[in-house]
Amino acid sequence: MKTYSTIFKIKLQEQLHYKGSYISGVLCQIGFGFMHILLYLAFFENGVPQDFSVSQMVTYVWLTQAFFAMFHYGDSCKKHISNEIVSGNVCYQLIKPINLYNLWLAEVWFTGISMALVRCIPLLLFASILPGGYGLVLPVSILAFVLFLLSLILGSLLIAVIKMFAYILVLYTLDPRGVFNITYSLFGFLAGLVIPIPLFPSNIQRAFDFLPFRYVGDLPYKIYIGYISLPTALWQIAIQIVWIVSLFVIGKLILNQKSKELVVQGG
Repeated sequence: MKTYSTIFKIKLQEQLHYKGSYISGVLCQIGFGFMHILLYLAFFENGVPQDFSVSQMVTYVWLTQAFFAMFHYGDSCKKHISNEIVSGNVCYQLIKPINLYNLWLAEVWFTGISMALVRCIPLLLFASILPGGYGLVLPVSILAFVLFLLSLILGSLLIAVIKMFAYILVLYTLDPRGVFNITYSLFGFLAGLVIPIPLFPSNIQRAFDFLPFRYVGDLPYKIYIGYISLPTALWQIAIQIVWIVSLFVIGKLILNQKSKELVVQGG
C-alpha cells in the first residue's frame, strides 16, 4: 500500500506544480460548460423529446465538466506509459518489484483522480453561485449524495481499467496517437461526453446499458440529480463492480501474457 500511496502523492504534486495548466483547465471547463448548457437549452426550447428537466440537465453538465479530467479517454499517462513503451524503457518497469499491470493501473487511476481533485472544487463552487437555470443544484438527498460519491470512485476505477486496454494495444501497435484518437472519440461518445446519455432516444439508451461506458460518469451524475431511484442506483452500482472485476481480470491476463513475450529492440 505504501507504494500506491507514494504514486498518488507524486501525481497530486505534479498537478499542483503546474499552476498554469491548472488555471487554464478550470477556465476551459467553465467555458465548455456554458457552451453545452446553451446548446441543450436550444434543444429544449425547440421541443426535442426528453425526460430531463432543465435543472437536472444543467447540473449534469456541470458535474461532467467538474470531473472531466477523471473521466476522459485521452492518453493521460503519455509520459509514464506510452513514451516508455515506444522508447523501449518499459523493460525497466518489468524489473520493478510490482506487477506491471498494477503499476500502470495505479498510474492511470491516480493521474485521473489528482487531475480532477485540483479542478473540481473551484468549478463546482463557481457553478453553485450561478443564477437559477444555469447553476449547480444540491443532490436530491443525503443518501443519493453518498451513493453518488461511491459510484464516482468506482467510475474512476472503471475508466482506468478500460483505458488499460488502450495501453495494452499500444504495446502491440507502438502507435499511442492512433490508438487514443480512436478510443477518445468512440469511448467518449458512448460514455455521454459528447451528448448526455439521457438526451439519446430511449432505445439507444437501453443499448448503452449493455456497455461499460455509461457506468463510468453517467451513472454517478444520474444518482446525484435523482434521475434514477435509489434501489436502481444500488443495482447499477453492483453492475459497475462486476464490470470493474471482469475487465480487470481480462486486462491483467492479457498484459501478463504479453509481458512474457515482450521484445525490446535497440542497444
